[in-house]
Amino acid sequence: MNSSRRDFLKHVGTGAICASLGTTLTGTLGLSRAFALQDEPRLTFGAMEPLVSLLQETPIAKLQPMLVNKVKEGQVTPRDLIGAAALANARTFGGEDYIGFHTMFSLVPTYLLSKELPQERQLLPILKMLYRNTNRIHEFGGRAKEVLRPVAPAELPEGKSGGDAIREAVRGGDVKTAEARLATACKSSPAEAFNQVQEALHDGTEVHRVNMVYRAWGLLEIVGLDHAHTLLRESLHYFVAAEKNKNNSFASSASCSRSWSTITTSSTRGRAPGSPTPRGWRPRARSSSRRRRSAPRKSRPRRSRKAGVPKACTRRSRSGPTSSCCATRPSRPMAQRSASTPATP
Repeated sequence: MNSSRRDFLKHVGTGAICASLGTTLTGTLGLSRAFALQDEPRLTFGAMEPLVSLLQETPIAKLQPMLVNKVKEGQVTPRDLIGAAALANARTFGGEDYIGFHTMFSLVPTYLLSKELPQERQLLPILKMLYRNTNRIHEFGGRAKEVLRPVAPAELPEGKSGGDAIREAVRGGDVKTAEARLATACKSSPAEAFNQVQEALHDGTEVHRVNMVYRAWGLLEIVGLDHAHTLLRESLHYFVAAEKNKNNSFASSASCSRSWSTITTSSTRGRAPGSPTPRGWRPRARSSSRRRRSAPRKSRPRRSRKAGVPKACTRRSRSGPTSSCCATRPSRPMAQRSASTPATP
């Protein structure tokens, strides 16, 4: 293999950095993975590669004006932008970034929404989603942190179907083997590969597991069946990560329950009667002198006194007047009363 002087110095510098930092610190900082990815081949997408790289590497401040000009000049269509964004998202995140795969979930709905808008506004929701996608790619690390790499098909174990073989690799945490077995299914039929991924999907009912497969299959109508392996393998990365987190969550929940039992037992053990309870282990009693604030009473509208009705008779019940005087003798208007006639009490 022919190597230039620049390549030789690059490898020498890489080795010097790793030797000076040590293997532990190098692994903690992620430098070993970054150096390894420099020598791995990059996953490419044929005729769509220029547009995918453009969305992935363009500075975010220049992205939208450039895309608008390309659409106006007829170089690309909104459908092309959605497809390229899906491939750039898959290559960078591989289903391992929370914001990244949620952006992937939104690509097809964004495209369908744009088709419902007037012609002059159809590009607006697409530009918003492309901004979010490219911005997250830059935050994630860009080309140096790409997750998906080329994978060669692998033969299936004897006596096992493709779905069982993929599920076995996922349960074992071997994402590379799962991807290789999925590549074998994609060569024969993308629809069959989709059905085989369902076997690993059925190990859990979490909403992101379902959407990883469902949204990837929906994007194939835009991107094309040739990229079925790229989009479907994202779900395998998510499934393997879920398997590892599931084991860690079980261990952490068991340790938390043991720790809580130890804390609550030790907090009451050996305390003298009448000693104050440590704050936090038992809810404090509510002080009796502290009154609860009740809801403010609604003020009733003040009833106006009717003309000719005595003051004692203004209060009425549902059945009629509360005083018998109103029922037995009619009242006279106030203007007709003489000054010498006192008002009825």
